Amino acid sequence: MRLRHTKTLITGKPGVGKTTLVQKIIKQMGSVIMAGFYTSEIRGTGSRLGFKLLGLNGGYQTLAHVQINSRHRVGRYGVDKDGFEKFLATLDLLNPEVELIVIDEIGKI
Repeated sequence: MRLRHTKTLITGKPGVGKTTLVQKIIKQMGSVIMAGFYTSEIRGTGSRLGFKLLGLNGGYQTLAHVQINSRHRVGRYGVDKDGFEKFLATLDLLNPEVELIVIDEIGKI
């Protein structure tokens, strides 16, 4: 599959389906060599507790959670900055063979 644009930014309000769209694009791209991640909510007893990162390489990492004690915070969530940096190092983003880099969430959660 050939990509039409070299860079695409998907924007929208929370809950409109940006991550769902990213997941559909990943599925459609099939044989394209990809690297990156998308996010998923961590839910418990009907409420959102945090967010996890899901790497296209199969890895995962909790990014933010109500139970994380950190000076880095977004609202009520503590952010695991060190865990995020370690997770990013596993993604092979600089591999010259990668044709598509997916980064879901570039601003506040």
